[in-house]
Amino acid sequence: MPAISRAGMSLFSQYDRSMIDTPPAQVDLKTDLVSGTDKEQPCIASARPPIWRSLILGAFLVPLNVVWTTAVEVRWYTLDGTSLPLFITPVFLLFVLTLANFAIGRLSPKARLRQYELLLVYIMLVTSCSFAGQDTLQNLFGFIGHAYWNANPSNNWQRLFFHFLPSFLVVTDKDALAGYYQGNVSIYGANGRHYLMSWIVPLAIWGFFFLTLVGMYLCMVILVRRQWIESEKLTFPIVQLPIAMTADDAGVSFFKNPRMWVGFGVAACVSFFNGLHVLYPSVPQLNVKLYDLHNVAVLPPWNAIGQTTSSFYPFAIGLAYFMPVHLSFSCWFFFLVSRLMRVAGAAYGLNDPSGAGYPGLGQQATGAWVGIGVMLLYSARGYFADVLRSAWQGTRSVKPREAAEYRWALIGLLTGTVLIGIFCAVIGMSLLAAVLFFGMVFRYTRLPPQRKINDFISHATNIGIQK
Repeated sequence: MPAISRAGMSLFSQYDRSMIDTPPAQVDLKTDLVSGTDKEQPCIASARPPIWRSLILGAFLVPLNVVWTTAVEVRWYTLDGTSLPLFITPVFLLFVLTLANFAIGRLSPKARLRQYELLLVYIMLVTSCSFAGQDTLQNLFGFIGHAYWNANPSNNWQRLFFHFLPSFLVVTDKDALAGYYQGNVSIYGANGRHYLMSWIVPLAIWGFFFLTLVGMYLCMVILVRRQWIESEKLTFPIVQLPIAMTADDAGVSFFKNPRMWVGFGVAACVSFFNGLHVLYPSVPQLNVKLYDLHNVAVLPPWNAIGQTTSSFYPFAIGLAYFMPVHLSFSCWFFFLVSRLMRVAGAAYGLNDPSGAGYPGLGQQATGAWVGIGVMLLYSARGYFADVLRSAWQGTRSVKPREAAEYRWALIGLLTGTVLIGIFCAVIGMSLLAAVLFFGMVFRYTRLPPQRKINDFISHATNIGIQK
């Protein structure tokens, strides 16, 4: 869910808000994201087309993207594209859209989409992936029907925990669940209305819950935008590619860049030959996927190393180059340190046979998350004091427009907090549990702009990812 708010903010933090507020002739994007050098981008002195073109195009592509994502990840279960740091389908659709835009620009330069319009479409696609992807609505549909459909006298679920499940959050009707799990029914049939009414209440409540969270994320983004961009200067690695693809001079700086095509060619060849290997096993495979070194270390104390995967994912290596060096190095170095700690613990008899003892990596990780959260809040205390002061002063502030944004963001955040609190109280969640849970959820929004790909790199390319 944090990806919904991060997508818009991170893109428009690199591609400044002036693209929305001023005509293109007044906009100056100075950083060449492909070469890493500073240069002036050509400005086209023409009237800015209205954004309704982007909204129409996005409204057309979003259903296609959602159906595509759901079919691949749920129906066929062949690729978890939304588990990756850079969503696959939005990038592909943006690539096709950019090529089509080049063709339109040759026929009618005034009709082509500007960069901010392309990025708006991309944000809509990323947002739709955040809803339709892993660990959001995909899991929700399984949750709201699973318990009542799979309950039987042998597992005794009804007595064990049904009293903890509010009836308005789950589907309890077995006939409606049979239509969902077994299929071969139509909502337009005789029982169609009954099926819809059994699902509409829990879906409406959960939909309102998700939209409330999204609104709170957006309010948080407004409040922390200046801190992240101007003070902490986060790099936002996952937005470099779409910005480079849609730049006004992308036809020269990106699509005619030989280094880009060399990298693209290497990755494409690996995927091409591996695809052929699946269809025709006689074709050699270029194995870049996870290989567990734990299978090699069979003698003590080395067998205590645990899961130690090595791989060579080209896209992850490319994303790592956009990360700060100290962060990408940390992913690689401390993963190796954790494995050495396991081996040392086994050699000195410190390991607990249950796996819960030394070196306590899970406990270390929890302490690190809490410590980083406290450190970030403490370091930004002056900034948040300025935000509150500016929102309180309103029109008397040095920047009245920014103060108004802060004020409405604080009102929205407070409203969302009240609504989430009511939701938690109604479902029987204790105040302490709600504060701890949602505190961790919202605190998570800070790290991903800079280290979103950490989680993937740390166990998908933990050896050899170093630049």
